[in-house]
Amino acid sequence: MNRKEIINGPGVTSGPEAGPESIQGPEIKGVTEHDLRVVLPHIGETSFVLQRNAKDERNPESPNYGALTPEAAEKTRNDARAYFEKILNGLPPEERNQVEILIVASDATLVATEGPEFNSPHKRSLETAAEVMKGAREALKELGVSEDQIINTSLTAIRARAKEDSRDIAEFTELEPLRVLKQSPEFVQYLKEKYGAEKDFWVAYETDTEKVERERLGAEGVEDIAERMRRFIKLFTRYGRMIHSHYKEKRLIVWAVSHYDSLSPFIKVNVLKRPATDYLPINAGGGITLEIDKDGKAKTELSNQKFDVRL
Repeated sequence: MNRKEIINGPGVTSGPEAGPESIQGPEIKGVTEHDLRVVLPHIGETSFVLQRNAKDERNPESPNYGALTPEAAEKTRNDARAYFEKILNGLPPEERNQVEILIVASDATLVATEGPEFNSPHKRSLETAAEVMKGAREALKELGVSEDQIINTSLTAIRARAKEDSRDIAEFTELEPLRVLKQSPEFVQYLKEKYGAEKDFWVAYETDTEKVERERLGAEGVEDIAERMRRFIKLFTRYGRMIHSHYKEKRLIVWAVSHYDSLSPFIKVNVLKRPATDYLPINAGGGITLEIDKDGKAKTELSNQKFDVRL
C-alpha cells in the first residue's frame, strides 16, 4: 500500500503509515483480518484473539470524526458472528456450552499530534469490541446457546473494569496505543519541532531515532510497548488457567481489541523475533489468534507459518 494514499488528514496518529519499510526474519510483510484464525481451543485451553480496531472516520469535518465508519462497524459485527458460528459449529450441540467468551478493549480515545482540536472522545477499540460483542451474541442466539457463555458480566474483576455504556466490556489502559501523547509532552514537542506532526513524526518514533532524548525524558518507546503488551497477555493467560482450574470442562476465548501502535511491536518482538523498530503494518480490523495450552505456552500462525510466542 502506498503510504501517501492512507495519510488523509489530521488525527492520523497510527497505522500502516508509520515506520520504515524494512523486513527482517520470516517473510511476513503484514497482518490482515485473514490472520484472525478461527481456533477452537481444547478443553482446558485458551484462544486469545488480538485485533486492531476497525476503520474509523478521519475527516475532521465529519460529525462522526473518530467513530467507526458504518461499513467497518457492520463488517466487524458480521465477521465476529461468522467467527463464533464456526467455533460453535465445530462442536456437537450438547457440547457448545463448553465455550466461554471474554471480550476486552483499550480505553484510549483518539489523540492527534496536530493539536487538541483534532482529538476525538470516540474510543475506536471499545467501539470495535462492542461490535464483536453484538456478533458473538447473534451467533449464540442463532445456535441456541445461552448468552451467559459471554462471561464479561459474570466475573467480578472484569465487571469492575467495565463501563455502563460499553455493554460490560472491560477497558484496559494496558491495551492503549501510545502513552507518549499523554504522558510525555516534552518528548512529543521535541519530535514535532524536529520532524513535524505527521508521517515523519511517526517514522522517527517507531524507528526510535531519538532514543537518547526519549530515554532522557523518560518516554515510552516501541520496545516498552512490546513488553507492556506481553505482560498484559501473560496476565490473562494466568487468568485463563485460573478459570480452567475451577471449570474443568471449559474452552476459553479471550478477544482483546487494541491498536496498531501496541499490536505491531508485540508481534514483531514476541512472535516474529524481529526488532521493535522494524515496520509491520496491520490492516484495520486485522490481527492474530494465539493458541495457549494448559501449561501457558503460546503459538500462532501468520501467512501459514507457525510461530512460538514468547509470553
